Amino acid sequence: MATPTSWPWRSTFTLAQKKQGNGKALTVDASTLRRVELNFAHPTPSLLNNQVLRVKHFAHYIKRTVVTAGGSSPVRGLPFAELQSEDQGFSSPIYHSVPLNSGVASRVRVGDTIWLFSQLGSPWGSLPPALDGKIEVGEVAKSQGKAGRYRFGASGNSKWYPLFSAIELAGELNAIDAQGHSRHLLNTPRTAIGQALQFLREIADPAPLFKHAARVEEMAPDFISYRMVDGTRMAFELATRLLDNQRAVFWDRWSLPRRLAERDEHVAAMALDAHITATIEHARIVWGVHSERYALAGTYSKLEKDWAERLGKFRAYPPLAED
Repeated sequence: MATPTSWPWRSTFTLAQKKQGNGKALTVDASTLRRVELNFAHPTPSLLNNQVLRVKHFAHYIKRTVVTAGGSSPVRGLPFAELQSEDQGFSSPIYHSVPLNSGVASRVRVGDTIWLFSQLGSPWGSLPPALDGKIEVGEVAKSQGKAGRYRFGASGNSKWYPLFSAIELAGELNAIDAQGHSRHLLNTPRTAIGQALQFLREIADPAPLFKHAARVEEMAPDFISYRMVDGTRMAFELATRLLDNQRAVFWDRWSLPRRLAERDEHVAAMALDAHITATIEHARIVWGVHSERYALAGTYSKLEKDWAERLGKFRAYPPLAED
């Protein structure tokens, strides 16, 4: 559908102003690998082992934070702090970066996959850990010096994922230790995924990752519309309830490029608008989080609400009322 005629087209947009795709087919591209097309909707270990034996899978944890109105995260040390053009990073990652001494980073080759996990923290608690994105490595570069890093450029098959609890997934994963043995990723029931994946780890069997990713990709997400200035806490509470009910969730604190969501950098307004409208069109429900300043004239939340109502997808929150 076309974008609403009232959508605010501007050259830049800051947060302070505030795909659909089945994704079942995976293409592995690398000069040392033969090209294969596999359907991973219901992968089996034998299928993976026989056909993509030489492709390695890695996992890494990235800290994420809910930034409230007027705040931002420091740029220094963030793995996604590289300057990017203002229209990049909405639908898929551009790259991933780790220090030279980060676990098994030296083993990563073109054609391998890096799975990114995160857990969104806030002043009111933390959401469950979730699969944040998938980097299919299209390029490997290394910078030298005291702060040297590996930079893994993302190929066109890389993608972001909406919020969806990965607690069960984390318990199914095994990682390869320094002696080459496969061991449970979480050493004990009390081990946090952020602790287990503080450094890049090689995953022994990627089948649970593919199964989880396919499940998330098949779900139409619930979109959370709110005002950052006075509705962030209630939006966080709604996200928690939806995740508890096994829903996939689009919340801008997670689903927009972190340079916008956490550092309030400028992005291209047209790219942001197109991403938001397309997500609303694909959403199962758009939840409008009621607050005193929600959907006031001239606000982004007003445009989100109007577009959702036009599509017959708008629901007010509270209450959490579903069919």
